[in-house]
Amino acid sequence: MNTDEVAPWFVLPDGFEVLPMDRDPIERATELVLMLQDFWPEATPEQRIQCALTNDAFLDGLNHEGVVHLSTCLARKDDGALTSAMLVVTVKYFEPKPGVPFADRVVRELGPPSFDRDIAVAPSALGRIPVVVEDSTPRVPGELVGADEDFGVTTRYVRAFFPFPGQSRMAVFTLSTQDLDTWPDYVEMMAAICASVSFAPPAVAGRVAGALDGGPPVDAPREARRSRIADVFD
Repeated sequence: MNTDEVAPWFVLPDGFEVLPMDRDPIERATELVLMLQDFWPEATPEQRIQCALTNDAFLDGLNHEGVVHLSTCLARKDDGALTSAMLVVTVKYFEPKPGVPFADRVVRELGPPSFDRDIAVAPSALGRIPVVVEDSTPRVPGELVGADEDFGVTTRYVRAFFPFPGQSRMAVFTLSTQDLDTWPDYVEMMAAICASVSFAPPAVAGRVAGALDGGPPVDAPREARRSRIADVFD
């Protein structure tokens, strides 16, 4: 998919819904409140409204950060529990340096790993890509969910960095969730996303891939190549 003229193409996994960045804020918040009524029936109306307003403020902030894609996954697991995740794609300025591989430079600028952040370089169809997995645990006011005390909620992020060929830009794919029990499934989704990333229109990419792979029909879809990101961070 391509949400902007500078955005990469990729395949969005089943279950993810694209959130239009340019919709009217009131319509966007109202739609989220109605959706939460189905997926979060135990919440009070005030909690659902607060969640919608927080989400909308988050979206407004993203509009100023180079975000070209935003989608969410909201589903019920086999045990009936709610699981959710968010995918954000950001395009950032990045000036290449002659003789310094993209992955090496990004890893160097990211700094050393820590107890709550892992950094690795994973192979992909587009070359070596830096990948980061990081946990963030901010404090949440207890009053927002009817609790007596504030508490910490851990969100886990996986980020993959792709350079735009021949340009001073890079695309950063970030998938995040607070459902750590389902993390391996979300890692597999991220692996599929990374394997589908392309900086050429799908028809062009398919023809080039066909020629390089030994000549399948011009219009034949390219077989997905699974990124080893799942092997690195599962």
